[in-house]
Amino acid sequence: MFVAKASSSKKVQRAARAAASSKGTSERRPIGFPLVVVLIVLLGIGLVVAARGSRDPITSPTTADHWHSAYTMFDCGTPLPRLSGSNDPDGIHSHNDSIIHIHPRNSSATGSDARIGVFLDTMNANITTEGIYANNGEFAAVLAADGCNGEPAAIKAARWELQIGAEPTLVEVFEDNFRDIRLLGDGEGFSFARVPVAEDPPPPLPEVVSSLVGVGAAIDYVPPTTTTPDLLTPPAEGTVQLTPIPEDPNATTIPENGPTPEVVPEVAPDVTPAVDVAPAVDETEPTAPSTTIVEP
Repeated sequence: MFVAKASSSKKVQRAARAAASSKGTSERRPIGFPLVVVLIVLLGIGLVVAARGSRDPITSPTTADHWHSAYTMFDCGTPLPRLSGSNDPDGIHSHNDSIIHIHPRNSSATGSDARIGVFLDTMNANITTEGIYANNGEFAAVLAADGCNGEPAAIKAARWELQIGAEPTLVEVFEDNFRDIRLLGDGEGFSFARVPVAEDPPPPLPEVVSSLVGVGAAIDYVPPTTTTPDLLTPPAEGTVQLTPIPEDPNATTIPENGPTPEVVPEVAPDVTPAVDVAPAVDETEPTAPSTTIVEP
């Protein structure tokens, strides 16, 4: 009969314990790796939220907005004719009035996509560092290479803050990428010009800026008022309404600081209205006419 040695029995027991220990280890789920994944996901969400919070919040103009901006194009200080156009797929255009009308029709011209390039495409024009082009024939190409009065020239654009009754304030000057200039608000001003290299574009013409009044531009403007009697509005309680007396063309004008002329009162003629009076009726007996007899 074979009897196992004690050393062999101990080896068997150790092997059994090792197998049991290995089985228990495989059944426990590791938590370190999932925890790392969760932390990475949370960190990513936090970064996305922070990026959105710091992003430019400007979303206007929208399809519900209707803005207006003034613009003028110059050739070495001389105003150029206004652009004209009829194709307006996106809602940024001009009515041959030097006013950029901005009321986007679709999302391709809203928010950060509302740019000068959309306006130029509508008006069939273009502005580059080489020149200003009016492809509808409003004016010949204005080329930087031709210079300004013998001086080297450049094509530039400028954004202006407009205050009617005050000089426009220059906000920024652009020397390239003119089509990418953003339309940022109602009542802005823009100028596009060929100018000497060291000069900035002049502001939009005063009459163009003034034409913004009445088209909804949000600019600081208080129009002059003329005091005239309002005959249709009843006077406020406690006030006296004076009715203007029409000027008498026959009235005598008294010269300033001169003698007072003698005023002769005008006497109205004595006009007695005619009265129909019936002839008096003689109620006495009629008398025969007298007869004279002549002797033969």
